[in-house]
Amino acid sequence: MRTLLLLLFHAFAVLPLAAHDELADQIHNANHRIEQQPRNAELYLQRGELYRLDEEWEKAERDYRRALQLDPALEAVHFGRGLMLYESGRNSEAIHPLQRFIANHPDDPHARVIFARVLMKLGRPVDAAVEYDAALTFLPWLDPDVIVERARALAAAGRPSEALQALDDGMAQLGLLAALQLTAIEIELQTCHAEKALLRIEASEAAAPRKESWLARRGDILHGLDREEEARAAYRQALEALALLPPERRQTRAMRELENRLRTAIQ
Repeated sequence: MRTLLLLLFHAFAVLPLAAHDELADQIHNANHRIEQQPRNAELYLQRGELYRLDEEWEKAERDYRRALQLDPALEAVHFGRGLMLYESGRNSEAIHPLQRFIANHPDDPHARVIFARVLMKLGRPVDAAVEYDAALTFLPWLDPDVIVERARALAAAGRPSEALQALDDGMAQLGLLAALQLTAIEIELQTCHAEKALLRIEASEAAAPRKESWLARRGDILHGLDREEEARAAYRQALEALALLPPERRQTRAMRELENRLRTAIQ
């Protein structure tokens, strides 16, 4: 039962926020089950998770505490409560329940990621990087989001070369993912390595089926370097790439905004 509960808990933790009406129905059903089994700690944990998803922080807190009163060995409550505290912006309070859960489940990558995010919010990037390292060790797959978050933690800790190496290692295994390359470009620019950032853009542009966003970003960097002629040339190339898109793609809001920005930049 405990293993099943933890699996259910993680499912709740990673679900996107459901519509309020759907959550209200689930909470109503949970209320009915609790009325029938008022001393079932797992039911309080499940309802607490529903309240967390609905951002009913006080009600979630109440259910987590009741679950622990009924079953002090129900360790998933500590993760749920830590996650709730993090999501509600109470990061300092989230440390203790997350540490308590991780102490007994050191190989849980989800808890490690949440703890790392809490540490980043509290301005502790060195400690956060350690937690991200652990999360990547225990994740069954390479998660690009975690790679990006770890790289940002390393950069914030004053270790940009390690951050870039982590991103490059990720791209060596996953391919030239835009999220990883854009983060690397961001770090190159933060460390005043604009030429290296331009080389990264060139590599991504060459590999990308669509060029307009990479060309626009190239123009932005060149503009920041006061290389105006080259910047305008990149912006024109981006406009040409946009013109080649099918009408339905060219008329999306994002592409219209990009086109307007490019034309303004050229002028």
